[in-house]
Amino acid sequence: MFDLAVLPQKARAFHDCLDEYWSREAGPSPSGQRRINSGNVSSAAQIGLRFVTSIRARCVDRGLAHGYDRTYRYRERRGVAGRKVVGMDFFFDPVGVAFIGATPKPAKTGFRILKNLTEGYKGPIYPVNPAYPEIEGLRCYASVLDVPDPVDLALIFTPAHTVVSEVRRCAERGIKGVIIQSAGFAEGGPEGRRMQEEMRRIARESGIRLWGPNCMGLVVATRRHVFSFVMET
Repeated sequence: MFDLAVLPQKARAFHDCLDEYWSREAGPSPSGQRRINSGNVSSAAQIGLRFVTSIRARCVDRGLAHGYDRTYRYRERRGVAGRKVVGMDFFFDPVGVAFIGATPKPAKTGFRILKNLTEGYKGPIYPVNPAYPEIEGLRCYASVLDVPDPVDLALIFTPAHTVVSEVRRCAERGIKGVIIQSAGFAEGGPEGRRMQEEMRRIARESGIRLWGPNCMGLVVATRRHVFSFVMET
């Protein structure tokens, strides 16, 4: 999926392109979210990345732009590049990752996320999908509740109406953080907004941390972690 050997350079190039975009496009706009999306898409295109076309452009948000290398660059400029992110390190350097929505079908986004995950991340990976006993040589679990230790991060890419239940199971399992790449929440209308508020309530009550929903995941270039559906052209 990715040429991981050049991922750190691509990450820095992405941010250089993004900074240039915002220097041109600064200022208030009634279509601010669309401009954020346009900035991410156009900046990524300049360095040979593209977003999955089956995902609507409005689903692309600031996850890639602000979720990875910028965090490490910020720390590097202050001379503390090796320091952990207090309270958030399970997003950037998890001890184990469960992926809810994995599939063996190459044309599906769930397969691309799993491939990106397996090609860079070196810790335990637990695909979760009750339809399959195994995917890409990895044991597949029927539920995140069945996933063994160690695991502190879950990725979710399932239909919107299933996500609240999956977040609840992750909290019950004791997972610390969840990255939700599924769309169809507050951006989609009242029912989506209600589901998003329910996830917020679960997070407040359980202490689980949520990244998303309706985001494009996370890429940590300095660690070669690609927790996202993004692909090279």
